[in-house]
Amino acid sequence: MTQIIQFIPKHEISANQNLDDFINFAHNELTLWSDLRGFTWTADRWQTTHTGIRFINFENKDLPPKSRSQPIHLMHPSFIEFAKAFLRYKHTCTNQGNKQRHRCITTDRIFVAPNMATPTSLNLTSGIGK
Repeated sequence: MTQIIQFIPKHEISANQNLDDFINFAHNELTLWSDLRGFTWTADRWQTTHTGIRFINFENKDLPPKSRSQPIHLMHPSFIEFAKAFLRYKHTCTNQGNKQRHRCITTDRIFVAPNMATPTSLNLTSGIGK
């Protein structure tokens, strides 16, 4: 019997690795909101400095703010990880008084292949913290 091997192109592996690296960077290296009482990365609700953030899907966007989210209300788990990483990263970069602002990506870090008009890969972690 023939064994089927799932082929994953190198550019997809690279993109997945970049995404994983970005999420790990935001989770483990950025400290924004980690000093707030009750803040944990794994929570489905973050209380930030100015507001609360709930990681619920669009279908349930009108749930009352104080209601307890059920698993069916939440975004897909893999998207939640990206959403949390993006929010933490974005707020670190835009918070003018933040000491970690220098750790943000600048646009010159985007790799554009010479024969392509659009970026083929975005290494979100290259050069961060250098």
